[in-house]
Amino acid sequence: AIMPGGLKNPRDFRPFRSSIGLGGDEAPPDIVVTTPASLGPLALSPKNVDLFADVQTLVIDEADMLLDGGYIRQLNNVLMGFRRADKLVSPPNFLGDEEEEEEEDSFFAAKKTQHVFVAATLPDMGLKSVDSFLKKKFPYATRITMAGMHNARHYGLSEGSATVWVEDDLELERGVTNKERMMKLVGMLKTSNEEE
Repeated sequence: AIMPGGLKNPRDFRPFRSSIGLGGDEAPPDIVVTTPASLGPLALSPKNVDLFADVQTLVIDEADMLLDGGYIRQLNNVLMGFRRADKLVSPPNFLGDEEEEEEEDSFFAAKKTQHVFVAATLPDMGLKSVDSFLKKKFPYATRITMAGMHNARHYGLSEGSATVWVEDDLELERGVTNKERMMKLVGMLKTSNEEE
């Protein structure tokens, strides 16, 4: 679903209004595409915390542009909404619980939202750089880069970046498709999210 701007309340958006959690009879949308300017105002109100608590993965595309440009305030509002929702997620209590109860509780337990920042380049020059911002706000984040991902170089990019996952020469020789490489990346992200 594509969420427009100017909403005062999540119920103003038909896919949310008609979903089961808000009194409707339809399944909630699997994917919502929106901008920080549209979602940010909803994040300011603590009464909308459920909207953010139900999100498994937040993908921020063009993160370099959003974090370096005029959207930083709205994006910070969105991130605040997710932080507020994540505080409601309590860690499981393993003291004295039986193993069966732990498994059942962990199945129903809410999980924190995984944040994925996507960018072709992450400028790392200066204290207010996008790279510095991400390292400060998300110190335990896993950085994923691929060789040849983006060949553009400018003054804001350093030559050495930590590479977590690189496509190897054997994959290229075997003719591994882009789809297979993306599925490998998705599998890695899912595994990383489940370990938290």
